Amino acid sequence: MEKLTAVLEGILFAWAEPLALTEISRVLDIPLPRLYEAAEDLEKKYAQEDSGLKLIRVKNTLQLSTKEDCFEEIEKFFEDKKKKNLSNAGLESLAIIAYKQPVTKVEVEDIRGVQCDSIIRTLMKIGYVEQRGTLDRPGKPSLYGTTDLFLKKFGLKSIKDLPDIDLFKAELNLEDEEE
Repeated sequence: MEKLTAVLEGILFAWAEPLALTEISRVLDIPLPRLYEAAEDLEKKYAQEDSGLKLIRVKNTLQLSTKEDCFEEIEKFFEDKKKKNLSNAGLESLAIIAYKQPVTKVEVEDIRGVQCDSIIRTLMKIGYVEQRGTLDRPGKPSLYGTTDLFLKKFGLKSIKDLPDIDLFKAELNLEDEEE
């Protein structure tokens, strides 16, 4: 495998979201035609190999994804994993949604400073978060809020039973001062 093809594969694996070829070209300072060749090499590699991955090309973007024939087994793995505790990122996102609801994905991302697509999908799959409509503005972004299952699992009768956010802020400030 040519080095550029390997680098492209590594970037797509690490990024995990669709990535514009023009962006890759700009960052790596590589001409687009060479990048297209590397993408074609990757497509051929995954078409020939007995691999669980495939390269998705939509317009001018590339993304590594799992092949459909592996989905059932992969889903079982994620079902098993989601039974375990939520990650810190999941808990942070869930707390933001609980306190700010109804809230858009962009608002959650602005607070956390990172993309939250997969976290919100996971929280929805678990049943802690649901879509609560859309905002009446361009793009019609979805609004998210917590579910009755969230209340049940966290021992709350209603969302009003969440601890006062100002108490947490005061506690955090005290901890910072002690350090």
